[in-house]
Amino acid sequence: LSNIVRREELERSLEQARKWVAFVDAGLEFVAEDERLILDGFYINPAKGNVERLCMELGCEQATIYRRLEQALRNFTLSLYGCLEI
Repeated sequence: LSNIVRREELERSLEQARKWVAFVDAGLEFVAEDERLILDGFYINPAKGNVERLCMELGCEQATIYRRLEQALRNFTLSLYGCLEI
């Protein structure tokens, strides 16, 4: 009986993960290609040396990569949640 319960819990968790992935993918659709590349290098597939690789691919310095990362995160967040006027 406990195996059946555990399997159902895992199935629910898998379904939640699939929904979250679809949600994130939808948000990434509205982010520019270079911003998507930066977000991928920092958050989706992080690895040692990604900053240097991004510098070479995008032809810019590390400081520029980090500024563009900040802008990419802002654009991604806005695409997911929208903008709230305060």
